[in-house]
Amino acid sequence: AAPAAPPAAPVQPAPAPVATEKAIEAAPVKTAATSPSGACLTDLIRARVIKELGAKPEDVHVDIETINPLVAEPLPAGQNWLIRPLTRTFVGAMQFEGQLVEGEKSLQRLTISVDVEKKAKVVVSTQPLGRGDVVSATAVEEREVWLDRDMPTLFDSAADAVGLEAKVP
Repeated sequence: AAPAAPPAAPVQPAPAPVATEKAIEAAPVKTAATSPSGACLTDLIRARVIKELGAKPEDVHVDIETINPLVAEPLPAGQNWLIRPLTRTFVGAMQFEGQLVEGEKSLQRLTISVDVEKKAKVVVSTQPLGRGDVVSATAVEEREVWLDRDMPTLFDSAADAVGLEAKVP
């Protein structure tokens, strides 16, 4: 099992796009320079995804795809990362914009690709079902699976599926 992520500093949402760097600086995100947890950009992104999903850290896989060494390094004093998601959903493939700032000066801007999977309990068929078959309690079971997208049509309880008729094999 993966070690639990250290408690992250509260992540404030980035303001809406604005014309000046000064307005962006108004809502800094705590990082290693100002946080005792020693958070780096990858820690901030993981913490933000877990918070947005309302999940336990062990129920979320966050794979950050970048070769930039800045994302895993602690920052010198006075520097902060400002992060904002570039997509609306927090499951599946998404992107974050990270902006490294020192005071009012923007030092670096990155786009980070992130793949997120969330553990969920779903109902699966344990035997083949033909068109028109009625789902019985012995034909389904609940399993924990890793989902890479939001799927609101999944059953999360076997009792919800029992008695339904299969429309397709």
